[in-house]
Amino acid sequence: MTSTTHIKPSSPALLSVPLNSLHEWANNPRKTHDPAKHAALVESIKSSGGRPLQAPLVRPIGSGNYEVVCGNRRLRALVAIHGATSAFTVPVVAQELDDVEALAAAEKENGDRDGLLPL
Repeated sequence: MTSTTHIKPSSPALLSVPLNSLHEWANNPRKTHDPAKHAALVESIKSSGGRPLQAPLVRPIGSGNYEVVCGNRRLRALVAIHGATSAFTVPVVAQELDDVEALAAAEKENGDRDGLLPL
């Protein structure tokens, strides 16, 4: 796993980045959040050592920060476990994506899920 957080890959790269460098994507198609599902995800992540089983997909937004394209629920659960200012490192898949590509990736991941607003 690469430990640097300042690269901008054109193809997906597995990185380990501090939790406090991850930010929710404002255009995330999921607009509703079920507290019971959140609590269950928190417990699931805790039971696996405090790390998600699937790395979130992120895109670089500059200054070593990343926007979470796929995995905002995992991000919220990690923040609940470790705290928003935590330097706890999180495995992520980083890729340069424009807004259209990011939305397509989010729609693909969330295709069979509930809580999404239609486009």
